[in-house]
Amino acid sequence: MFTTKVYKARYFQFILISALLLLFQGVAFGQHWRWVSSIHGTVDNFYPGDIAVDADGYTYVTGEFRGTMSVGDYAFSTQRSRNSYIVKYDTNGKVIWAKQGGGELGVATGHSIAVDGEGNSYVQGGFNGTVTFGNITLTNTDSFDSYIAKYDSEGNVVWVQTIIPYKWYVYGHLSVDGSGNLYSTNSFTGRVDIGAVTIESHNRDILLLKYNSDGGLQWAKKWGGSGEDHIESFATDAEGNQYVVGNYLGTVTFPNNTYTSHTEEQPDKFIAKFDQEGEPVWGKTITGNYFLRNTTSDDRKVGVDALGNVYVSDSFDGTITLEGTELTSTGLDIFMAKYNAAGELVWANRWGGAGNKFNNGMTVDAAGNSYFTGYFIYNADIERWKLCGGLGEIFVGKANAAGTLEWVISAGGTANDDSRQIAIDPEGNCYIAGLFEGNTEFGGIRLSKIGQTPHNIYLAKLDVSSFVPSDISTKPLSQHVYCAGAPIEVGFNLKGNFTSCNRYTVELSDAYGSFAEPTPIGFGTNSPIRLAIPPTTPPGYQYRIRVNASSPDIVGADNGSDITIDAFPAVPTVAAQGNCEGGVISLLATGAAEGQSYRWYSSATGGEALAETTADPFAVSVAGTATQYYASVVTRAGCEGKRSSVPATVSPLMLDIAAEPAACGTATNLYGFAGLTVKFTNNSTGTTAYLWDFGDGATATEPAPEHMFNRAGDYTVYVTAFYGGDCWEKVKVAEVRVEEKKPVPNVITPDGDAKNQAFVLKISCLPLHLKVYNRWGKLVYDQPAYANNWDGGDLPVGVYYYHLSAQDGQKWKGPVQIIR
Repeated sequence: MFTTKVYKARYFQFILISALLLLFQGVAFGQHWRWVSSIHGTVDNFYPGDIAVDADGYTYVTGEFRGTMSVGDYAFSTQRSRNSYIVKYDTNGKVIWAKQGGGELGVATGHSIAVDGEGNSYVQGGFNGTVTFGNITLTNTDSFDSYIAKYDSEGNVVWVQTIIPYKWYVYGHLSVDGSGNLYSTNSFTGRVDIGAVTIESHNRDILLLKYNSDGGLQWAKKWGGSGEDHIESFATDAEGNQYVVGNYLGTVTFPNNTYTSHTEEQPDKFIAKFDQEGEPVWGKTITGNYFLRNTTSDDRKVGVDALGNVYVSDSFDGTITLEGTELTSTGLDIFMAKYNAAGELVWANRWGGAGNKFNNGMTVDAAGNSYFTGYFIYNADIERWKLCGGLGEIFVGKANAAGTLEWVISAGGTANDDSRQIAIDPEGNCYIAGLFEGNTEFGGIRLSKIGQTPHNIYLAKLDVSSFVPSDISTKPLSQHVYCAGAPIEVGFNLKGNFTSCNRYTVELSDAYGSFAEPTPIGFGTNSPIRLAIPPTTPPGYQYRIRVNASSPDIVGADNGSDITIDAFPAVPTVAAQGNCEGGVISLLATGAAEGQSYRWYSSATGGEALAETTADPFAVSVAGTATQYYASVVTRAGCEGKRSSVPATVSPLMLDIAAEPAACGTATNLYGFAGLTVKFTNNSTGTTAYLWDFGDGATATEPAPEHMFNRAGDYTVYVTAFYGGDCWEKVKVAEVRVEEKKPVPNVITPDGDAKNQAFVLKISCLPLHLKVYNRWGKLVYDQPAYANNWDGGDLPVGVYYYHLSAQDGQKWKGPVQIIR
């Protein structure tokens, strides 16, 4: 049984964070995401406190909830108060185990988490009332106390230690060294009991604690200056050196220097190194007129690499100074600084641009690559990367050990999303945790909010090793000769990471292939980009085209070969050269240069070309009183200029030519048997000559000839009428079908061999009436409109007699024999 006290600073921290989330909201886009897992609940007191990753790539998350909470196959509930949770995930994002801390009789929060080399996890948070962790119960009756709980790799509680403040206290962060020792940093005022050790402070100071893996307190140290000092971020290296980032008012003293805050109201930031015994080794400050968003201890924004170099990051607004290096923001920007093991500033960078960027977390791998995360509102620039979104969008970025920003990506949905914590495993995979509302997306992985709570928690894994340097190259063009003003399609290839709000720009070189002063000629968001070459482009044969990206800001490689651009062709002069009444008109265009041609149309814009000519006239058949034609000049490369027009004035020719109807068919579709004679009529006026083409090889020149078709076949009859000198008009008069006449058959053999099966007649084109009689004169078959289908039916073999009659009075009689 433990008895403790607690101050309610944590409660106010959550109020502050909630207010900030209402003010700053955004949306995101991302790539290379391996998996995303969510935690959902029913009440709004629902947050991730911290994340950690062990040597095997297992991920741990701690935080707090109220009401119900579901993660994987686990469900927790607490109706009266807030409780803590810890969840362990495997490398594929599947929940291995989850534990609840607290209960209905008290409040427990999960604020910070650390993991040792054996897979044991440690959680620090606050509690009030009676709470339970595993089989260990803690009780206090006054305000909030702090606890540190150790869980083994299976999620069993091994031990719990308490930190009892009597006035003001903020629990900070946990970290583990290479020997499994546990470190905790905190801020406090007044008296604090840590087991049998009591520490007091009259101002707000920093409390540093070291425990062995069994929970034994190794030492407890206080550090501070003349005014208020506050913990923000904390990390340790493998040897147990601690690196503390915080802020201070007044004067602070380190072994190498003493610093005084630049005002009595605005705190400055410090970065300090403490040795394995908790003694300060060196300290540095960041000063200036700036706004650092975080003045609490929620976020981890300090890290150390394998060589002992220290990295610190945050958001700022204004001007800050780091060891003589001055950085000025353009809004709310991100800064990152690197110090060597001796505390000397190696580099300091500002990453910014348009929009506000809220940097919530940072971590460092062994090689000194730093990874940072946070959120932005609507649209924001982080150097070369332009990010776009909505109410609140997540970003993740990487800088190498030299401080060069290598990539930035975003993720999120249409509602409010943020990123609060970040961690990295030994394989180079990055993990972030935060909140999302509504539907959100990480690359192609989608999540939807579940439950009544305004937000859910997400944990996402990002494969950093899959990132390659961003690059853009222009694809080869479909042709090598274009005209000024002509449409062109430009494709491009992307490699690496490009954000979703990228705007790609197509640039044209000068006529010699130089991009010293390129001409932007088109824009797009995807490949290919369809555009037009500017009409005023001078002619040349060494042009190049390239595509550039805006996020990241990259100049692409060009299309790889020279292209020729022709000048925009002139507008031709067009005139009607001849006028045939109702027939052919010759049109002539002039103005084309050598090697160019004319393209003729029947419309001012669009439509297919009627013909393409050089210097020869264009002859057209016209059938109206005034028809408009258009011509344009076309270059060798297919460049086409504007069209000019010419009217074709026509006096229509009145032709009145037809065929007289034959016995079968109509005047325009005649039918008969070989020997069919067709007479033609002609009442036309104004003609001078005729040429008839009957389709069977025969011709005639009479105005109204008569022609006999002697062979079976299908024929089209045309007549060409000549008038007005060289004018003529050719028209179709009729279609003629001719078949061969055959004798009436005298035998049919309906035996199923598909030969001579029926009594088929080809003696007249008119309908026939067939009657069949047997030898005794009995009528055995009668069909008024015979259809060539009588096959004897059931009649026996033998000789029968047919009687045929046509509509024109012709009759035929004779015998027909049925043989089976």
